[in-house]
Amino acid sequence: MLFLQAGLRVSELVALSVDDIDLENGLLHVRQSKGKKDRNIPLETQAIDSLKKYLAVRESDPECISFFVARNGTSLDVRSVRYLAAKYMKKAGIKKKASVHTLRHTYGTHKVDRGCHRESCVKGRW
Repeated sequence: MLFLQAGLRVSELVALSVDDIDLENGLLHVRQSKGKKDRNIPLETQAIDSLKKYLAVRESDPECISFFVARNGTSLDVRSVRYLAAKYMKKAGIKKKASVHTLRHTYGTHKVDRGCHRESCVKGRW
């Protein structure tokens, strides 16, 4: 959901901490991404609802500050996310060669199709 809705890189997704996601205000804070710049991404209602459902079933070590955790309670890593994405794309019947980076490109195409251009979207005004 976040790959499509926020255009995250895999490394950004696995680096998210619990404090980076503000569900009340619908904001996602990405820290020190490519270019060493922080950015805030407004979340759509569907993403907020999905994240709330995830939190309701999320189990982790109280010491783990990562938002997304593996079955053993530790933070997910890039390899695990790529594996899970491939697994669920196959399960969804997607036969075209795709990856998590493909989802990032899909995000960009979707935003342009909805009238979002760099000038109007930089500050979330799309």
